[in-house]
Amino acid sequence: MSAQRNCKLVGIWVRLMQRDGKPFYMKHMPRTFSYLEVALQHEALAPLRDWCIKAGIL
Repeated sequence: MSAQRNCKLVGIWVRLMQRDGKPFYMKHMPRTFSYLEVALQHEALAPLRDWCIKAGIL
């Protein structure tokens, strides 16, 4: 659930910056990515982790 939540937050921060012109939310991105990396350590999420790496997210 943590991986899902943090993926959602990454999208929200980008939307707020690009569409809504609120770049100050991007200050949360490093912490969100660190939480996502920890969540993706779980073996069951290996396919998602691999996809994130290929997509350049991690």
